[in-house]
Amino acid sequence: MNSKTETIPAETARPLQLNRLTLRFIGADAGLEAPFLLHYARQDLPRQRLALLAGLLLYILFAILDALVVPEMKHQTWLIRFAVVMPFVLTVVALSYQPRWQVRLQALLAGAFIVAGGGIVLMLVIIPSPANLYYYVGLILVYIFGYTLIKLRFIWASLSGALISVLYGLAALHVSIPPLEMVTFFFFLAGANFAGMLACYHIEYAARHNFYLMRCLLDEQQKIADLNDWLERRVVERTAKLEEANRQLQQEIAERRAAESAMRQLEIQLQQAQKMEAIGQLAGGVAHDFNNMLGVILGYAEMAIDQIGDNRQLYDNLDEIRKAATRSADITRQLLAFARKQTVAPRLLDLNETVEGMLGMLRRLIGEDIDLVWNPGQRLAPIKMDPSQLSQILANLFVNARDALAGVGRIIVETGSKDFDQAYCQAHAGFLSGEYLWISVSDNGRGMDEETLSRIFEPFFTTKGVGEGTGLGLATVYGAVKQNNGFIIAESEPGGGTTFTIYLPRYNDAVVLPSPEKTEGYAVHGPETILLVEDEPKILKMTRIMLQRLGYTVLTAATPQEAIDLADEFDGEIHLLLTDVIMPEMNGRDLADKLLSLYPRLKCLFMSGYTSETIVRQGVLAEGIHFIQKPFSKTDLATGVRATLEKN
Repeated sequence: MNSKTETIPAETARPLQLNRLTLRFIGADAGLEAPFLLHYARQDLPRQRLALLAGLLLYILFAILDALVVPEMKHQTWLIRFAVVMPFVLTVVALSYQPRWQVRLQALLAGAFIVAGGGIVLMLVIIPSPANLYYYVGLILVYIFGYTLIKLRFIWASLSGALISVLYGLAALHVSIPPLEMVTFFFFLAGANFAGMLACYHIEYAARHNFYLMRCLLDEQQKIADLNDWLERRVVERTAKLEEANRQLQQEIAERRAAESAMRQLEIQLQQAQKMEAIGQLAGGVAHDFNNMLGVILGYAEMAIDQIGDNRQLYDNLDEIRKAATRSADITRQLLAFARKQTVAPRLLDLNETVEGMLGMLRRLIGEDIDLVWNPGQRLAPIKMDPSQLSQILANLFVNARDALAGVGRIIVETGSKDFDQAYCQAHAGFLSGEYLWISVSDNGRGMDEETLSRIFEPFFTTKGVGEGTGLGLATVYGAVKQNNGFIIAESEPGGGTTFTIYLPRYNDAVVLPSPEKTEGYAVHGPETILLVEDEPKILKMTRIMLQRLGYTVLTAATPQEAIDLADEFDGEIHLLLTDVIMPEMNGRDLADKLLSLYPRLKCLFMSGYTSETIVRQGVLAEGIHFIQKPFSKTDLATGVRATLEKN
C-alpha cells in the first residue's frame, strides 16, 4: 500500500457554522442540513403523535365549554372543531407514518398548528363578548402545544405564530372589538408568540448543536475505526510479509540443503561412474588380450582331441584343457558384459512372455525348496533387447537370491511399467527420466548392510567364501542393463531381504512382435574359398587349419593391405571374407568395403574378442553384420561360416 494512501490526516476541531437567524447549517456544515431535518423529524415521532392526539382530545373536550357558555353557538363551534380541525390533525398523524411524508412533517405540524389556532380565532369572531374571553385560554394552549410539545422548528413556529396573530387582528377588526380590548389581547398574544419563538429557537439550536456534536462524534468514531482498520491491515500486511519472507528463507535454506545434498549425491554418483568406467575399460582390455590366448588354447585343444584316436587318458587331459578354456572364456564374456563391450543383437520382446519362457530354467536353478512367485504386469509395451541378455540378467539375480536364502525361502518376480519425470529423478538418486518397463526380483533372505550395498556391482567384489563365486554376477547384470540404456536399483537391509528392480526403456513405436526364429541346421563343411585376415599369427594359423579341415580353400593374410593384394592377384572367386575387426593399418569394416568393389557377391564374417564402434553401436550389432565372438570353438566357427555363406 502506498504511504500517501495509508496516512490518515488528523483534522483540527472547528466551530459549528449556523445561520443565526434561520438556524440552517451553512458553509462547511451545509451538508448536515438534510440529514438533520430527517433526524429531527424522526427522533420524536412517537411523542409528537401523542402530543397531537392529546391536543386534539383537549380540543374536543372544549366542545363541552361550547355547550355551557354559548349553547346557541355550539353548532357553529362544533362544526369548526369536528369538521375542520379534527380531520386535519388526524390526517397529519396518519401521514406521519409514511416515510416520504416524514421529511415534510414540520410543514404538516405547522399546518395543524395554524388550523387549530385559526379555528379558535374564528370562534373568537363568531362568539359575542364577554363569552369569547374563555376561548383565549384555548388559543394559549394551542401556542403551548405548538411551541413546546410538538417541537416546531423555529422558522415554522415563527411563521405559524405570526400568521395566527395576523388572523386574530383581521378578525378583531371585522367584528369591531373595542380598541383597548383588541390592543390588550393582541399584545398578550404577541408576547406569548415571542416567548414561544424564543423557546423554539433554543430548542432547535440545542438540537442542531447536539446533532453536530453527534455527527462529529460519529466522524471521530469512524476515523478511529478507519485508523484501526488501517492499523489492522498494516499489521496483517507486515505479518504476511514477514511470514512470506520467513517462508522464502526456509525455502531457500531447504533448496540450498537439497542442492548441497544433490551435489554430494551427484559427486558420489560421478565418482562411482568414473570408477566403474575405469574398471570397465581395464576389464575390456584384459578380456581382449585374454581372448586371443584362450582362442589358441581352445582351438588347438579341440583339434588335438580330433586326432588322438582311442587314447582315453590323453582325451580326458585334453578335454579338461578345453573345459578350463571354455570356463575362462565365460569369465571374459562376463567382463565384456560389465564393460558393455559384448556384442548383442537386440529385437522386440514381450517382457512377460520372455520371462515366463525362462521360469522353467530358473526354477531348476534355485531348487525345489525355494518358492517362486510370478506376478506379471498387465498390458505392457514391448522392449528392445537381446533375449540372451535378459536370460543372463535373471540367471545372475536368481543365483544371488538363492545364495542369500540359504536353501529355504521365497523369490518373487514382478513386472510393470513406470514413467519418471525430471523432478522425481532429482529427488531420487539413481533414477533416470523417461518411460520404462520394470522387472523386479525380490527375496526374503538375509539382506545386506549399506556398505555392502554400495559395492555390489563392482567386478570381483563378493561376500561369498573363497572359491564360491567370481564376484562378476551382479557386475554382469549392471553392464547388461546399462548397455540397454536402462538402470538398476538395489534395495536391502540386514534381515529384510533384497529387491533388485531393473528399468528398461519402453519401445513405443507401433510394431508387430516377431515370431521366434526357427533354427535350421547347416552343413558344417563346404568347398568355398575363404579369405582369412588376422594380425595375431597364432590365431591366423589355428583358424586356417580349422577351416581347411572343414573342406574350405583358405587364403591367409596378416594385414589388410596383404589381403587386398592377395584378392587382387587371385584368379578364382572368393566367397567369404573372415576378418578380425581391430587391426593395424585398417579396420575390418573398411577392408570389407574395399574388397566388395572387387567381389560384389563377397560375404563377410567379422570376428573379435573386443567389440568396437566399427561394427557395433554401444555393443549393438549393426544391421546386416555377421559376427563371431572370440574365443570360438571349431563348431562355432563352422556354424558361423556356413550360416554367413548361405544367408541371402
